[in-house]
Amino acid sequence: MSNDEDFFGLTEPLSPKAHLDPKEIMLDRLSKEGASQESQGRLDAALECYESYLNLAEASDKKSGYGHYLVGVVRWKRGEYEESLHNLSEALQIFKEAVLNGDTTLALHNDIIDVMLAMSKTYQASGDRVLAKKCSKQALHFLGTDKMHDGPKLKLKRAKVLHSLGVIDKDSGHLKSSMRNLHEALSLKREILDQNHVDIAATL
Repeated sequence: MSNDEDFFGLTEPLSPKAHLDPKEIMLDRLSKEGASQESQGRLDAALECYESYLNLAEASDKKSGYGHYLVGVVRWKRGEYEESLHNLSEALQIFKEAVLNGDTTLALHNDIIDVMLAMSKTYQASGDRVLAKKCSKQALHFLGTDKMHDGPKLKLKRAKVLHSLGVIDKDSGHLKSSMRNLHEALSLKREILDQNHVDIAATL
């Protein structure tokens, strides 16, 4: 995995009474332990934690979607692209169903964008640039067109999607559109990040 544009941004949905519920406590522990193992490159141990998280989470609940996302990310890192896409697709379906059931929170909206971006990067890694670009464009569409009200987090998310599109276009030989997307991504990053940040260096 390269250090350009890490796409893992989902925040675990926590219960207001998480500190009282043993199941919630265990889910939180598994999530944190998995993240610790993943950060140290111990992908087998991280996957074991995340699969335990997924098995404990209630099916079709947003936590189940989060679990599928975590498993999908680790499988992407292990080069298991087909399995990764299966988990990411499950996460996307669960989150979209939550929207249809009336959950219109910004957090869920952002989770959908993150999953689409993860799918785009997985398709790109597997060599399917057409589906990679489709997913990135869908993520950009979900971000909306009203950039005036974007806070720093949404601007950075937009920059990551534009960076992804720029890389896909570069690899496809579409250099003009690639440069356009990368320049816009760079401009947004420079508004938010320190000028020596690795994400700015990656886009440059």
